[in-house]
Amino acid sequence: MMNTTDYENIWQKSLIHVTDKFTLPPVVLQAGEAIIGTLGNFSVSTGKAKAKKTFNVSAIVAAALVNGQVLEYKASFPESKRTILYFDTEQSPYHCQLVMQRILKLAKLPIDKEPQNLKFSHLRALLTLTSAEKSFATPFTIRQMWGWWSLMAFVI
Repeated sequence: MMNTTDYENIWQKSLIHVTDKFTLPPVVLQAGEAIIGTLGNFSVSTGKAKAKKTFNVSAIVAAALVNGQVLEYKASFPESKRTILYFDTEQSPYHCQLVMQRILKLAKLPIDKEPQNLKFSHLRALLTLTSAEKSFATPFTIRQMWGWWSLMAFVI
């Protein structure tokens, strides 16, 4: 259990000062020339219903899967950080599989062979949210790179 000294330490370490010097972390995701992801950070993708969020995330995942360009998205991850975990908490297994197949097609990979560095998880069955709680779910993408893996999650 943390005491107040620990919280003070955490607070002090989290402060950023205008005089601090930082360097840009390695760029790992781009949309055209725009940087949308750097190593060690995460991104959030939100939008209105039917705004093609799943398609855009699918293209980003496909680019990460081939570690190259898919449509306007370009990925360049270190070899040691290439495992993608994709989580969907709303769609049925059937629709999740369609999304996974779309990702593989965008990446020009076979849809009848399990990709080694993509783990697609359907979590809807594990959730015990009521309908009212589900209506508050927000789509987002998280990309975190540390240790040996990269995390890409899309939760709707």
